[in-house]
Amino acid sequence: MNAKRRGDPDYIARYQKQNLKKYGLTVAELEAMIQAQGNRCSICNNSPIPGTGPATKRLHIDHDHVTGENRALLCLNCNRGLGYFKDDPALLRAAADYLDSHRR
Repeated sequence: MNAKRRGDPDYIARYQKQNLKKYGLTVAELEAMIQAQGNRCSICNNSPIPGTGPATKRLHIDHDHVTGENRALLCLNCNRGLGYFKDDPALLRAAADYLDSHRR
């Protein structure tokens, strides 16, 4: 979303509606997910950061790229991290092992 659109409430409402439709969720269902998770990322347990850009001040709907099934809400960093590791648990474990082996 470019800077010009960030402040446009109509654009933001349309964007949110399209995003919810993409994941097959209603506003009420998304609100219930946010409440169930205590407005925290399901991986790192951090809350969105108010007063920052639109991508970091909200949780993101994580989904399985094979089945399309929604999983949970994640912060921007955790959501991107899973994507960078192609949702592959073995690759994520290998990365954790790598970090452990280089810990001082």
